[in-house]
Amino acid sequence: SLISMLGRRDYHIFHFMGHGTYSGDGDDLSGYLMFENADGTAAPVSAERLGQAFRRTVRLAVINACEGAAGDMRAPSTGVATSLLQQGIPAVVAMQFSISDAIAIPFASEFYSAMAVGLPVDAAVTSARRNVWARFDDSGEWATPVLFLRAPDGNIFDLGALRATDAETGALQQAVIADTMENLDIDLAQLRSVLASGSREVIKRLPTWLTDRWSTGGADRSAEDLYQLALAHMQAERWSDANRCFKQCNDRAPGYRDIFALWQQAKLQERLADQYRRLVSAYADQKWPKVIEHAGAILREAPGYKDAVALHDRALQMLGHAPRPTALPPGGAQPAPRPAATPPVAPPPSLPSSSRPEKLPAPPDPPGKASPSKPPSLPK
Repeated sequence: SLISMLGRRDYHIFHFMGHGTYSGDGDDLSGYLMFENADGTAAPVSAERLGQAFRRTVRLAVINACEGAAGDMRAPSTGVATSLLQQGIPAVVAMQFSISDAIAIPFASEFYSAMAVGLPVDAAVTSARRNVWARFDDSGEWATPVLFLRAPDGNIFDLGALRATDAETGALQQAVIADTMENLDIDLAQLRSVLASGSREVIKRLPTWLTDRWSTGGADRSAEDLYQLALAHMQAERWSDANRCFKQCNDRAPGYRDIFALWQQAKLQERLADQYRRLVSAYADQKWPKVIEHAGAILREAPGYKDAVALHDRALQMLGHAPRPTALPPGGAQPAPRPAATPPVAPPPSLPSSSRPEKLPAPPDPPGKASPSKPPSLPK
């Protein structure tokens, strides 16, 4: 019935509130919106099919659906929003996370109000997000709506004729534009507040282009701005970005606040993360001497770092040596190899998702003995 309606009349905006999902596997993974059949059963409709029906007159789609904006890591083009854009829809506003009605309804009201007076779609999204943030400053959901845009300037509707004949609408548009210009400082305060909050959940909701632009901005960036951004990167465990911001902050204001202590911590964490990636790779390739080398480098600086102890001990066992003592000797020297009957080693704890390999092969049994238990393997 939806497709039939689109064929009978000219519609310019499609607003969907419901559920989105994926179907298929591998390269065939596709995004769907869930509609309802006449008998009440679910009817998944692909974004490609909707896009073909929209081509004639629809200029804007607003998708309020779970996973409506996000594409799968294996097939990022299959997200509903991206697929609609590929079908030729000039602009799509979609939710990159689940959003509550308490936020979605005010956002839609603010967004459509801005569009109605002629603001470009990108400015309308910005205005709506800002106003929602101002009303619900304790919620990170203001960052959930994101814009996918094909039009070069965001002007997807021509309201010139309406403005020419409707003085009230024209005056309202000018008032909205003036309000937007006067409140640009609120946008800056909004970003500063989020970065200063240190909330990892909120920071992860920020589009990467936003934090990237902020971290690589103009020369007038204040030391406090860079300091707060560095703290945000540390909260999100983006150590390289944190170190870059600390350096820029120190260049502008040497010794600013407690920058040196935090900077050293960020440098250490970046160094440990790099060694840990090497450790995981060596373990996956069953290069046991390299596993011992990288684990030792980690444990000398951070004795309890992730599961470095378990991986180190397993490598020693595979080489026929005894597991390491509780602490490495001063200077990092390895204990002299000596044969020993060791109890089974417990599987290492799960790695964080950022360092998790697909699946590591099971190592062979140690020389001259049968494996007492299934060797640990890193999780998927």
